[in-house]
Amino acid sequence: MKTLFEHSPNQKFAPSILQGIAGIRDWERTVRDIRTKHQINIVWHPATPTDPSGFYINQST
Repeated sequence: MKTLFEHSPNQKFAPSILQGIAGIRDWERTVRDIRTKHQINIVWHPATPTDPSGFYINQST
């Protein structure tokens, strides 16, 4: 997942995609670890009408 976020700045990823990529049930912990260990600005955006599942995004500048 680290590589995914590093190479896909400002791209939305639904939780189901990240869960499938991680292949583990505790994928949220993996996201938190990546944020902390690698200082990647991964942000959660709650559900909206256009993104009903919400999404994570690497908000790089």
